[in-house]
Amino acid sequence: MPDLNARKERVRLARDAAVGLVSSVLAAWLLATFSVLNLPWALVAGLSLLAMVESYLLFIHRSRLVLDPLNAIGISKIHLYEKISAETAVVNATYSIIFWGISAKRTASSPTVRDAISRVAKTGGEVRFLVMNPNSTFLQERAKEEGESFEAWRNDIVSTIKRLKDLATREGIVIKVRTMDEVPVWRVIIINRSSFYINYYLPSLQGPQSPQLEVTTVEHGLALPYLRQFEACWQRGTDAA
Repeated sequence: MPDLNARKERVRLARDAAVGLVSSVLAAWLLATFSVLNLPWALVAGLSLLAMVESYLLFIHRSRLVLDPLNAIGISKIHLYEKISAETAVVNATYSIIFWGISAKRTASSPTVRDAISRVAKTGGEVRFLVMNPNSTFLQERAKEEGESFEAWRNDIVSTIKRLKDLATREGIVIKVRTMDEVPVWRVIIINRSSFYINYYLPSLQGPQSPQLEVTTVEHGLALPYLRQFEACWQRGTDAA
């Protein structure tokens, strides 16, 4: 007769291999998407409850190895698909709204954003928009890269500037708008100088289509370098006509 202990050992090894496979899949999925994978029960039907608990604990351990360093530098979330919109970002704005990007077309045309701008500015808070110079050769190059019309982009920027100036006049508030003449790299919304929603421009992709980093202010984090870079670009820019 077959050795019963040997058979039990083979079953244990098979179970451990299955546990390792499940935990590896979970960890790999987290690393790729920063979301939890819902596995079909049929896949894990042969595993004991203890095995599943062991697998999940290993998954959590591996997750922390990835997420803790990101949290340490202020990256609280990475949004690959569902991004935080400007409308959502400005809800908590109390004393500062900063936009840094190409045209701010969608941001400046949003009634929710305009209401937030008025609310912040009327209490003496800062509202600043740094957009591309509508006549910049860098804007032409970026429009070509995205397969967009340079004239359409130019008109979008001119419309944004006019919309913000009209809002400032109508509400009796201060909205500072400057233009930059350099390669567009970042699309950033900064709320209260402490919450950063950061997209970046990739070849053939609009800024909001790129992965989005949600960054908060922590010691030795990314927030301060981003704010310093914005201030440097702001100083190099010119007041919008």
